[in-house]
Amino acid sequence: MAKLNVFNPNATVAPGLFAGRVQLVTSVINKLTQVKMGLSSSFIFSGERGIGKTALAKFIRYLATHNDKSFGELNFLTSYYAVEKGQSFEYVLQTSLNSLTDQLPENVLDRLSKRVGNIFKGGKFSIGAFGGNVDVDLGKNESLLKDQHIKDIAVSIFTNIIRGLEESKDNHSGILIIIDEVHNLGDLQGIAMILRNIATTLDINELGKVSFLIIGYTDAIELFFDGDQSARRHFDHYELGCLTTEDSKEILRKGFAGAQVKIEESIISLAASYSGGYPHAIQVIGHNILECDSDEIIDEKDLSLGLSKTALELQKKDFLNFYKFGKKPTTKEALLDILAIVGKMTRQELSKISEDKNLYRTINDLKKIGAIKEDVENGQVYLSSMLLAVAIIFHIAPKIKNDGYLKETMSERNKSLYSAIGENFTEALTQNKSL
Repeated sequence: MAKLNVFNPNATVAPGLFAGRVQLVTSVINKLTQVKMGLSSSFIFSGERGIGKTALAKFIRYLATHNDKSFGELNFLTSYYAVEKGQSFEYVLQTSLNSLTDQLPENVLDRLSKRVGNIFKGGKFSIGAFGGNVDVDLGKNESLLKDQHIKDIAVSIFTNIIRGLEESKDNHSGILIIIDEVHNLGDLQGIAMILRNIATTLDINELGKVSFLIIGYTDAIELFFDGDQSARRHFDHYELGCLTTEDSKEILRKGFAGAQVKIEESIISLAASYSGGYPHAIQVIGHNILECDSDEIIDEKDLSLGLSKTALELQKKDFLNFYKFGKKPTTKEALLDILAIVGKMTRQELSKISEDKNLYRTINDLKKIGAIKEDVENGQVYLSSMLLAVAIIFHIAPKIKNDGYLKETMSERNKSLYSAIGENFTEALTQNKSL
């Protein structure tokens, strides 16, 4: 019988496999418990691609809907929508509201038909006429009127839903609207102001049982708040980073236990270390290790085969435009190698290590293609993605082991990591490349 492989790199993590971020989860659940009491609060999860934003939101949604006594007995009406490129906020909000209608009791639907029948027909809302994508250039006054229109309609809809739930003595805690991939919005600029105004109006009317959870790339959040910096006070902003080693190991333990295979703790520790605490890398590594196993006993050979397969996947699927894996390295690859090992360095610090005579030009070229970023405040240069660092580390691991490549540059933590590279790694890498 084929073993169950619960690691799924192509989907968000299942709630049963979720681990880590305990303080963050506790903080959000505590705030949602307050929302249940009518004290409005909203949230932002930001971070780079693959850092676990959507998986965290999925877990929060799970806890917010399952009426668990250990988590505030929450029973929210929820909607989730992932924004597609160029869509308008008006359309996204409308779609989010429409996804609530299937969860509403009959008396609430009747109330909506009577009170806001001009925008609620056939069991669905229609809050505007601009369509799904931003394809018109509105003047400033017209744009403000549109924002006001969206706010007023949203307040009216939320008011009637909450009033209807109260009249029916329904046990729902409130409403949680989750909007993912907000960086794709065609009109992202200033959306925070609309949401703040919706929440503030409801709060003043003692109807503060509505919460928004916004998810997107870090860079997009500044644009989200543009024009209304005071809106930041309404949102609890969580910038997600990598998981701790212990949290990474816990995810791997749960996955391997679900597959009912035997595995030593030392192998789990190594797999967690190679992931760099990156949630997507954990899923890929766990998945590949199980795929390489043939006897339901995970050993060092399975680990090496799984790691090498992971290395090739990351290199081919994710970062081929940033780093020329498998080709003769250039000064760009050499610089990226250093940043993968060290993390963050100023241009001056890099100049002491790099042999590149045109270092500043190389840095600017890599910034243009999105491979690296530069902090304007402290002048530090760093890789645009921690997952890119993982891919590079896998790629240069044999050179470090066999040739001592960049060992003088490595931190003590990385030295111990590379000294633990299994003897089978280089052989496994060669074997996977031949497949």
